[in-house]
Amino acid sequence: MTYVLARAISFFIEIVITLIVVEALMSWFVRPGSNFYRIYCSLHGLTEPIVNPFRQLTSGLAYRTGIDFSPLVAIIALQLLESVLYKLLLLF
Repeated sequence: MTYVLARAISFFIEIVITLIVVEALMSWFVRPGSNFYRIYCSLHGLTEPIVNPFRQLTSGLAYRTGIDFSPLVAIIALQLLESVLYKLLLLF
């Protein structure tokens, strides 16, 4: 039972990571008025609650470099969380 729960959590986190990557890539190419802009806005609405805390942490770096590293930091944090939760659940 715990293995199924661990796999479900892992699957959910992998989906969230994929959405963050797709949204970050779309932010480079999709502009308002584009056919894909509504999809981008939907993805942004889904991923922003996860990425925004990391954006606040890395805002100084983004200001100095002009590059927003918050999606990358969010992905790393999600992968760490996935690893910890997976190992904790398999202990029980």
